[in-house]
Amino acid sequence: MNIVIVGVGKVGQYLASELSNEGHNILAIDYNAEMLDEVLSANDIAGVVGDATDYETLEEASVGDCDMFIAVTYEDDANIVASIMAKKLGARYTIARVRKPNYIHHREFMQHTMGIDLLINPEFETSREIIRALDYPEALNVELFFKRMVKMVQVKVPKDSHLAGHTLVELDQSGALDGNLITIVYRAGQAHIPNGDFRIEAGDYIHVAGSKETIATFMRHLFGRLHDIESILIVGADRISFSLAGMLLERGMRVKVIEKNPEKARQFLIMHPKAEVVNGDGTAPSTLTEEHAEEFDAFIGLTNIDEENIVLSLVAAEFGIEKRLAKVNRMELVRMTRVLDLDTTVTPKRSVANVILRIVRVKANMEKNTSSYINHIYRLEDNKVEAIDFTVTQASRLVGIPLKDLAIRSGMLVAYILRGEEVSVPRGDDVLKADDRIIVISERPHITTADEILEG
Repeated sequence: MNIVIVGVGKVGQYLASELSNEGHNILAIDYNAEMLDEVLSANDIAGVVGDATDYETLEEASVGDCDMFIAVTYEDDANIVASIMAKKLGARYTIARVRKPNYIHHREFMQHTMGIDLLINPEFETSREIIRALDYPEALNVELFFKRMVKMVQVKVPKDSHLAGHTLVELDQSGALDGNLITIVYRAGQAHIPNGDFRIEAGDYIHVAGSKETIATFMRHLFGRLHDIESILIVGADRISFSLAGMLLERGMRVKVIEKNPEKARQFLIMHPKAEVVNGDGTAPSTLTEEHAEEFDAFIGLTNIDEENIVLSLVAAEFGIEKRLAKVNRMELVRMTRVLDLDTTVTPKRSVANVILRIVRVKANMEKNTSSYINHIYRLEDNKVEAIDFTVTQASRLVGIPLKDLAIRSGMLVAYILRGEEVSVPRGDDVLKADDRIIVISERPHITTADEILEG
């Protein structure tokens, strides 16, 4: 696809790199020539220096011929204006990143009246990710499939766990998996799509998929008593905090926010009068002591400094807070969290970029393929593994043949089948039909059709 990206900040750089690696033709626009040169030198893409709200700049970039126009500058109005202009010039699909809450609250109206195909908000997407993590406090990551009918949680296998030392076949036959499926195992920096002979070890990070009920049973057996999240302590009243607090308060949770900047604290209280807002230095352990941090079920570090959020999450553990989350923007620090053993990290630029990457893959798939269609894509384990929700058609080579007779490549797994409203874990004798939806777990990046799981 021919894709134009406006803005080469954190999100724009990430998108340019990922989409270029997927084989798309990328052209980036930014008025900062130095930043643009850095992105061009690191990626096989083209670039135009200029203002994307200027007609001549868009003409120079041949925006009218592009398949997708993605505006992700730091300015909402510039993204909106550029996307409207691009659509008028002939861009087939337009995406604008916006950060003002009122834009997202009236998203459908804004999209319809302005002709922009998608408005996307980093804070809203990150808040939804945090909410999913709080729903399963013992999990490190949570993804939802098939309209929430299937959930996949990432957990670390505890020491002396009943899973350790056993193969997947043994665990399945003994009932230890409670009807769930282990889809991915991350060990010593490497992701594995396990087969039946794969042996689980203590310390493994595993992704377990199943229904809401079976996942809950599995988690109880793995961790014993599960704790519900009813109170949350947040340090940092940033944009994510504003969005997240509203979601948490709607659920009836107790929310306390500590913010050093008095004006930010005041604005937060005006917007969320039901929250407890403290004007103080939340990075000081003495402040956490004064605010009785030990009373809270979860801690979320949302300052603008990655290192502070990481250290605060570790300090929160000393107060006995069982669920800790940290906002971390730099990927190298995200990888460090395995060493520091944090519960969960959220990365806003990756949250919003992955939504956009998912849309790009879906659109590209719809244009080129008839054997299957992509519904959703989930990128896991630092993008080493993908979980893809496909709908297969009658033209697919997967249809009409028992799964045991299909030459499925190594590093691929058909994890679940959705037929009508019935979800099942596939067995060897199962035969796929047209219009079935399947979840494919793949170690191979960038697959675009379900048929690519087959040899040949």
